[in-house]
Amino acid sequence: NMLIAHIKEMKEIVEESKRIKAENKRLDTLLKTATTRIGIVRFSAFADMGSDLSYAVAMLDSHNNGVIFSSIFAREDSRSYVKPIEKGRSTYKLTREEAEALDKAMSVRPE
Repeated sequence: NMLIAHIKEMKEIVEESKRIKAENKRLDTLLKTATTRIGIVRFSAFADMGSDLSYAVAMLDSHNNGVIFSSIFAREDSRSYVKPIEKGRSTYKLTREEAEALDKAMSVRPE
């Protein structure tokens, strides 16, 4: 009876291990498309403005796909931009600060 109980327990452990491996594979696939790399650059867009109120933020997945959000702060108004990123490149021209934020995001490596 002990041997039969042990064999049954081992079969259950093997089945649970298979379920855990399948779930890990599903999560790994999901995480590859999740935003996991972020680069932020704050800057002063105009020489006569104090503080670094303008910014560029690159948000990427593990394939370097994502977006760059940027905002230019001025005394009279503020303008926001969003540029798509595919495989680490944009079809839109990037500012120096946006390119820096993209480089920072792409240099983030998972531990």
